[in-house]
Amino acid sequence: MFLYPVADTHTDFLSTSRDTKTPLDCSIDQQGQLSLPALQQGGVRYQMFAAFIDQGLPIAPSVRCLQLIDDYYRMLDLWGGVAAPLTRGQIDSPTSSDKIGTILSIEGGEACEGHLELLHIYHRLGVRAMALLWNYENEIGYPAKLTQYADQGLKPFGRACVKEMNRIGMAVDVSHLNEKGFWDAYDLAEKPLFASHSDAKALCAHPRNLTDEQIRAIIRQQGYIGLNFFTPFLVEQGPSTLDNLVRHALYILDLGGEDVLGFGSDFDGIDDMPEEIHGAQDFQLIVQALEKAGVDQSTMKKITHGNFLRYIKSFLD
Repeated sequence: MFLYPVADTHTDFLSTSRDTKTPLDCSIDQQGQLSLPALQQGGVRYQMFAAFIDQGLPIAPSVRCLQLIDDYYRMLDLWGGVAAPLTRGQIDSPTSSDKIGTILSIEGGEACEGHLELLHIYHRLGVRAMALLWNYENEIGYPAKLTQYADQGLKPFGRACVKEMNRIGMAVDVSHLNEKGFWDAYDLAEKPLFASHSDAKALCAHPRNLTDEQIRAIIRQQGYIGLNFFTPFLVEQGPSTLDNLVRHALYILDLGGEDVLGFGSDFDGIDDMPEEIHGAQDFQLIVQALEKAGVDQSTMKKITHGNFLRYIKSFLD
């Protein structure tokens, strides 16, 4: 029994499993960075699985998305009832179930292909968060990675998408979104924003990271920021260590982020991590590093799982 059960708000396990033909019920020896045994070994109690929409594939984005959603439900079947979609009831009575609570998300709003009807279908299929885009322009807006579009905000369909996600109860994930688009989403948002896997730009000036102003805006809204474990987001010149990840956590805490900070590993979507980390099985090493850095027990409960459960609860059935 782990003192601090862990919530992780981003993994690309579904797309990596499909693209590399890794079994959905793989062992730690077979895995890239995540598997059911790794989640259990790392004390991960709540895991969000992203359906990553790769524009480079010769397949319609909506078909790709549906394939990965199907993989998600096949994965749960193969895991033999050890995990199940997270519900409000499981949050309210965490001892009522010993299953890993899972949540389905989409990474890349091109899955909607410009149609809100597809957004509604994904929601009915269990999707509870969507990153508006990945690293390329789409019908919604522009990515942080392409800095030539820094002065371009959300497109008309992007604005409609944010409003509809607010209405139906789907978290607006701003990781990968450029800063102008972020502020457009912030102005439109009726529900707090979700940065599922992002770090602090003040410590590492990668365009994917969040400025102090963006972090404070998410804090004001009582949203959520999941720390990303990707080395280029942690340090401007690698390699990285656990100390670098801890620095980002402490920095966001110092800005007032005690009630919004958590983990968004990006496992199976990254190829360079802190040298001590090999996969989800090592989550408790991160917990220990934060404790060693002086994070108190109350704050640890919030970072490891409490902030995520508080945030996601309003989006669940």
